[in-house]
Amino acid sequence: GDLHVETAFVYNCGTLQAHLQSGRTKLTFTLIGHEKIPLIAESPGSKGGFSTKGFVTQGGTTDLRGQLCNRTTWGLLSATADAGAKELKLDRAVEWPVGTEVMVASTDYKGTQTEVATVASVSDDGTTLALSHGLVYPHAGVAPITAEVGALSRNIKITSEAACRKIPNKEAPDKPMCGHFVVDHTPHAIVCGVEVTNMGKHTTTGKYPMHMHMCGHAPGIQIRSNGIHSNHHRALVLHGVSNSTWQENVVFRTVGHMLL
Repeated sequence: GDLHVETAFVYNCGTLQAHLQSGRTKLTFTLIGHEKIPLIAESPGSKGGFSTKGFVTQGGTTDLRGQLCNRTTWGLLSATADAGAKELKLDRAVEWPVGTEVMVASTDYKGTQTEVATVASVSDDGTTLALSHGLVYPHAGVAPITAEVGALSRNIKITSEAACRKIPNKEAPDKPMCGHFVVDHTPHAIVCGVEVTNMGKHTTTGKYPMHMHMCGHAPGIQIRSNGIHSNHHRALVLHGVSNSTWQENVVFRTVGHMLL
């Protein structure tokens, strides 16, 4: 079944765990409204507090593991896909569910020819994707020019209400002001196989889609196999953290630096 959590914020100082690797369950957190996390929860180093629509871990343990955790999240075309094609041949096997949205990178001079398609089926050997609609642009699949194909969808999703990206909105007259995810002064967290989309407060310091803040020596932090896409202020941000693992994340369409 599907689980939906709508909340003004998440503040985790205990344990938040969801292990959904079977793929039978979808879990969506949607951050809504304009209630700020109480001031008592702020750390001295958190500039301006945690603001609104925050998914915050401070002292607790966040452990989220979705269906694609530690599985293949991207590959390269092994054959050219022409405009109108409804099939992608990959250089490796994948286990992407039907309905997964995938990014197909441009191999033209124009980055705008990167496009998003939807998986209709996957071949038995996992190397051929049938698409629900034809491609708009051609994408090369002959070395040395081979388009990347990355899975964007996950069965655990962290997102914000749609109204936050509208201009104007209730928090700003001229920019999107959506949710943010931060692990603050905490050296452990696992976020693996999670989709993070419609997040980030545009040009607002410290309010990013995926942010590790002043965690120090943190081998217990593992950010793996995630789909971080269609966000409004950067993507993966490390600040004052070392020895953590960031691996096999697909990052697509954001404003500003994708990796910082």
